[in-house]
Amino acid sequence: MHHRFKAAALLCLALATSIPARPAEGAAYCAVRAHAEVAIAPPELRPAIIQTFHITGAPMEGLFVRCVGPRLLASSVGANLNCGKADTRQSRPEVAEYCHEHPGAVTVPMFVTGHSTIYWWKCLGDKPVAHEAFAVDAQGFIANNWKMVP
Repeated sequence: MHHRFKAAALLCLALATSIPARPAEGAAYCAVRAHAEVAIAPPELRPAIIQTFHITGAPMEGLFVRCVGPRLLASSVGANLNCGKADTRQSRPEVAEYCHEHPGAVTVPMFVTGHSTIYWWKCLGDKPVAHEAFAVDAQGFIANNWKMVP
């Protein structure tokens, strides 16, 4: 009887180590993916991301993750949220064209500036003016669009 128990324990140990663990936490996910590249959130992490962003009644799509060292960060694409790299250009031909066509515009719409810009744009006469609105993190993403997931 003792040998059967030992054999069963060894079989369980072998199976447990041969089946890849499904990460249940951000640290476990990032332990095997030390990168800052944006990826679609895997299904097992989506509930924690939804809880982090307090998302209710929304589909579990548009959720993205990236690792910064051992920390898992997540972003949820929303009406104006960008999960990609931040656009830090202070000179934009399309904004200059918009200001030329709409002198004195108080704001330049996001369909002109794009959703990844870190600036609020306006037109001073026919000249574009950029006012920094969003901070950029060390990896080049808009910091407010990413949250740490436990």
